[in-house]
Amino acid sequence: MKLFLFLLCLTVSSAALCQYDIEVAGELYQKHLQAQESGEIYESYLILSNIIERDFKLPEYNNAVLHSSLGIASKNLGLYEKARINYEIALSHCNRETENELTLYLDILTNLGILHRHLGEYSMAIEYYEEVERLLQNSHSNDRQNLNRFSLVKLNKAIVYFDIREYSDAVA
Repeated sequence: MKLFLFLLCLTVSSAALCQYDIEVAGELYQKHLQAQESGEIYESYLILSNIIERDFKLPEYNNAVLHSSLGIASKNLGLYEKARINYEIALSHCNRETENELTLYLDILTNLGILHRHLGEYSMAIEYYEEVERLLQNSHSNDRQNLNRFSLVKLNKAIVYFDIREYSDAVA
């Protein structure tokens, strides 16, 4: 009976700690968004790095959002390798079981394509864009968000083909 009560208290304490972590991380994430909106890219980057370094106990989706956001901030600062690492970590936290997770997954793949284009790794960029296209075509969803995402990916892919002077593929 004492063991049961101990385990129950431990479970309740863990849940309370997780909720605390979620609240604190959420407040810090809001500060990141404010910094990002005001153009303070480095401040945004520092806030996101701080959240991740503090190793909060967060749901997988939240970890994916954090690492994806840090990937964006890193790319904007020219920290391309750090961006790539964070995008890959974000992908590992995306279960793709819900619409939000799939949307985040598609956005991360698109951002990886953009990153590889900046690095001059054009074939990798095209691979990421084509994966997004396949996933969107297989989703059979024609909502405005998916159509916009599909158009964005096609445009980015065309830009890559233009960069490598494959003009016929760029207009396809």
